[in-house]
Amino acid sequence: MYTFDVEQAKAAALEAAYQAGVVIRDAFSNVNKKMDTKSAVTDIVTETDVLAEKIVIDRLKAFNSSFVFVSEETNNKIELTDAPTWIIDPIDGTTNFVHSFPFVAVSIGLAVNKQCVLGVVYNPILEETYSAIKGQGAFRKNKDGQDVKITSSAVTEISRSLLSTNYPYDRSTKALNDVHEKMDAFLKQNCRGVRFTGSAVINLVYVASGQLEAYFENGLQIWDIAAGKVIVEEAGGVVIDPCGGEIDISNRRVLAACTSDLAKQLASGLKQVEDKYAEK
Repeated sequence: MYTFDVEQAKAAALEAAYQAGVVIRDAFSNVNKKMDTKSAVTDIVTETDVLAEKIVIDRLKAFNSSFVFVSEETNNKIELTDAPTWIIDPIDGTTNFVHSFPFVAVSIGLAVNKQCVLGVVYNPILEETYSAIKGQGAFRKNKDGQDVKITSSAVTEISRSLLSTNYPYDRSTKALNDVHEKMDAFLKQNCRGVRFTGSAVINLVYVASGQLEAYFENGLQIWDIAAGKVIVEEAGGVVIDPCGGEIDISNRRVLAACTSDLAKQLASGLKQVEDKYAEK
């Protein structure tokens, strides 16, 4: 299936994530982190993002220098081809990192033929590691460093679900109302709560491991979704477009759910809100 050893690719991704995790952890408690803004005042980058990205890319290039790289801080063009492509977010949850809020992660995905086939997610603050290879299941490392298989929740009803989303960088009234109305729709259906971790990939792996039933968000980037997508799917969950149908990971939006039945119900509610704003 592959022109490379996918197990060795996973090992390289794990090593890269752990190496980047060292610099993230070392800088985490510094209250005076050097930072800059990108697309908006709420879209932050730090010198640690840049350093962590270099560490990850250098390690992965040592594994195979012919692979394509798409990474958040390099601002390279996001255009998936059939070639093996590493999709990297050196620190997902940069705002959390700046404020020493522990929901941050190194996210490394690998796409082949435009399909996500490998995902590694590492939170160096909470020491949580998640990984998956397509067709081989999803795993979380225990305290002894052993891979333990994870499965998503079996919940099929909104009323038994703990959901998650995040606020977008776009703080316009329309964008905020969109988020609020979606949450309101599910709260009125008595979901057990809506949580904000501030990290897309943390939300995804928590769906995979059964800590959340579902996660939805618009305004993402490909590096926010790629690694988590394969982990959710290999854990038995589903990842679709928020309005239903197959997801395009380049399309900046995601709905991940523990079961297909729950995904369909949530997609119906999300579509109603989006249709409402499309008419305005």
